[in-house]
Amino acid sequence: MDAKDYLYYGFGQIVFGLAFSDGKVQIEEKKRLEEIIDNHFLKDTDGSRVSSIIFQLLDKKTTLVSMKYTNKVCKNMKLGDHYLTPEILEKFKSILQKVADAFPPSTEEELEIIRKFSNDIKCN
Repeated sequence: MDAKDYLYYGFGQIVFGLAFSDGKVQIEEKKRLEEIIDNHFLKDTDGSRVSSIIFQLLDKKTTLVSMKYTNKVCKNMKLGDHYLTPEILEKFKSILQKVADAFPPSTEEELEIIRKFSNDIKCN
């Protein structure tokens, strides 16, 4: 994996952590999440592919603790943050909010993941 892949890999992990924060990713949630990601990354096939792959891989794990996991994946994203533009960062933030809004109500843990992402991930 190159540095750019780590950026999307880490983001895929964050999206999964957000979706998993209630303890389980439902089939409907997974489909909706894939739609949201595909709609935002239609032109960036590498990014959507990496995010989709990581989501599929992580879907097999059921012992995830979202906030601890979010700390780890922010580090993964920082490995590729020199590819992070203000436009991509805004896409990422928009996707996270749409994921949280997709299945109301948004939980405090979901909102904390979004806050942590917004505070920790910055453009260089």
